[in-house]
Amino acid sequence: MEEREAALAQVGEGIKGLLALLESLGVQVRDLDSGLVDIPTQRDGVRAWLCWRLSDAELGFWHSTSEGFANRKPW
Repeated sequence: MEEREAALAQVGEGIKGLLALLESLGVQVRDLDSGLVDIPTQRDGVRAWLCWRLSDAELGFWHSTSEGFANRKPW
């Protein structure tokens, strides 16, 4: 049981490290369950988010920084 707990703790620390790396790159993890992330970009010279989730075949959606997932549009 102690081995399993140690392994889970190690995985948890790895996930924390990956999330910290993404954050340092400006990527916002919005929902871990669906794998929803927003990636900073510019659209027509205005700050915006590229919007991606695990079920998306490719990175092809965006929304403004004042909008959210419900308002995402094809790139």
